[in-house]
Order: sequence, then structure tokens, then C-alpha cells
Amino acid sequence: MYGARIRTEDKGLLATAIYTLTADQIFPSELVVKGRLRELGASRPVLDSFRMLYMSFPETYRVGLDVFTFFLKLDQPGPCV
Repeated sequence: MYGARIRTEDKGLLATAIYTLTADQIFPSELVVKGRLRELGASRPVLDSFRMLYMSFPETYRVGLDVFTFFLKLDQPGPCV
């Protein structure tokens, strides 16, 4: 499973990407999320498999299967940015 092998700092980037897009009032489509991860300095492995990484944390993220959107579940605390 992807989640077991992800570095702590990369896991933080996944959360930060979604939170900052939400704060900027930008809809988190797949292309937009990848762009934000790139802006945040995500590693190549994260950029190459970010969709699967988000899906490996179902307790935190809900990934749309048809429209490739990413949502944080509302009961999760925000990252420290």
C-alpha cells in the first residue's frame, strides 16, 4: 500500500495542497492538485502517484472516481502551515 511508504513530509504536502486550494477557493481537480503539489515542492514519486497516495488515506481523503476531485473529510484538523 502506498500510504505505508510515504515520507512524513510528503504526507504533509498532500494535506497542505488540499487546504491551500480550499483557502484560495479553487476547486481541487486532479490537474490543479498536481500543480499545487508541484508548487509546494513535492518529490517526483509523489507527483507521479499522488492520486493513489490520496486514495491510500480513505480516513482523511475522498477521491472522486469519475471527475478526479479531492476532498478532505470535514472532521480532519488542518496542517500547520
